[in-house]
Amino acid sequence: MDDVVQPVEQIVPTTSKRARRRVLWAGFLGTTIEWFDYYLYGSAAAVVFNKLFFPSLSSVVGTIAAFGTLGAGFIVRPLGGILYGHFGDKFGRKRVLVSSVWLMGISTVAVGLLPTYAAVGIAAPILLTLLRLLQGLAGGGEWGGAVLMSLEHYSASRWRAVAASVPQIGVGLGIALATAAFAALTGYFDDAALFGWAWRIPFLASSVLVAVAIWIRLGIDESPIFKAVQEKRRQAKEKERLPIIEVFRKHPGTLGIGILLVIGPYTAKTILNSFGPAYAVEVGFSRSTALGVASATALLSLPILPLAAMWSESIGRKKVYILGAALTGIASFVTFWLVNTGSVRWLVIGYLIFTAVHPVVYGVQSSFLAELFGVKTRYTGTSFAYHVGGVVGGGFGPAIAASLLALSGGAPNNVLFSGFMALCCVASVVAAVLAKETRGRDLTEE
Repeated sequence: MDDVVQPVEQIVPTTSKRARRRVLWAGFLGTTIEWFDYYLYGSAAAVVFNKLFFPSLSSVVGTIAAFGTLGAGFIVRPLGGILYGHFGDKFGRKRVLVSSVWLMGISTVAVGLLPTYAAVGIAAPILLTLLRLLQGLAGGGEWGGAVLMSLEHYSASRWRAVAASVPQIGVGLGIALATAAFAALTGYFDDAALFGWAWRIPFLASSVLVAVAIWIRLGIDESPIFKAVQEKRRQAKEKERLPIIEVFRKHPGTLGIGILLVIGPYTAKTILNSFGPAYAVEVGFSRSTALGVASATALLSLPILPLAAMWSESIGRKKVYILGAALTGIASFVTFWLVNTGSVRWLVIGYLIFTAVHPVVYGVQSSFLAELFGVKTRYTGTSFAYHVGGVVGGGFGPAIAASLLALSGGAPNNVLFSGFMALCCVASVVAAVLAKETRGRDLTEE
């Protein structure tokens, strides 16, 4: 009887409610920090980095260069997804999550300690780009691991899509905190203080959040489904293959669909939050107003995320995703048309419209994407698809938007970059139509 290999679903260990709640907190705080750090960089790129690290360039070209360093971090995210996914699929989700938040925290604090171009010349933007690459590497393993831990701990629950949406709530909160931090800085400090030293404050302060996240993650349990897979491997004495090779060999179509699912929502959200404030300033709004509105409305999106996930448990992931992606594409035009009015009231309304529709697709994205892949390659497949999609949308989206704006003659003229956002959303709608419905899928399937 010792040679009998039990099915994975029969050897999945149970976890306590307290342990599962701690996993949700760990995922929530981790993605909050990840996206606080990322959008902190994005806000800084829009407001100060063009002047501090690229002073020899014109305002428009300097902004494009600053957003280019933002994109550099996204280029290495798929590599981070492969690296962290490999270890997460072979050795466990927990170890990877602890190491990713460490690297993210160290590289972000280091940005706050960097000398500027005025102090060290060309070395400043080079160092900035290198730290951005480290942030990207860490980010490549963070999101997928946080989602998988939440999803797999709640695999048998009717609330598993809601559990998987908790890291998405952390993303929204991180964005709101980052934009709020720079809104406060630009509102409280004059330009001399802001460009002299005050811009460093939020980067250095992120160390507190990192310490809390590490403490919580060290105390979480490993994914019960991963434990079961490891036990099955031990019983069967399986020869393990590289997860990324398995994904490309057995699931290339699923990987392609996953990438396209991500492109639309990722592109639209990143352009709105990173490039949007810079565009609003060019229209005529103050920096503090543009950042303040972006921050406040981002907070309002948070309760919609779990509601969308809950809805997907009733009508399916596909229907919710298609509706959310289509509405986000439409909002990509409407929001910026309202920004073009130059009215604070319409600026707020424009952001509220986007805030109301984007969480519909974003709340179900995590469960839909992760459920597409089998348990043996889920970390690698989910992370790689998410971050390859993010290269187009999050990495180069703001730089593409800035370039399209320059091509169209500057603000107020959003047709080209809004069209780019909408086109990416159309790609996500098509991918969702082609994807299999994943609601209720057995997460122990290989």
